[in-house]
Amino acid sequence: MVDPEAYVDANPSVCWICNHPEYGKVALEWIKRIESADRKRYVTSTLAIYRVLVIMAGLTGRSLYDRELVSALSSEISPGSL
Repeated sequence: MVDPEAYVDANPSVCWICNHPEYGKVALEWIKRIESADRKRYVTSTLAIYRVLVIMAGLTGRSLYDRELVSALSSEISPGSL
């Protein structure tokens, strides 16, 4: 079982990438804390990463077949991207 406080869902990444007016800055600070934490302190799943891609494609009106979109988003959510 994964500690609920250690699991990273798609929502913080979406709020950060979209610069959400209410949650964007908080999400960015949380993501910075995750990136600076000890390895294996936080976990996610490939489904959460896929969810970020699907949500962002929907918000931008683009498709997951758009390699430029997928590449740009993958770069944003890769470790050490901040």
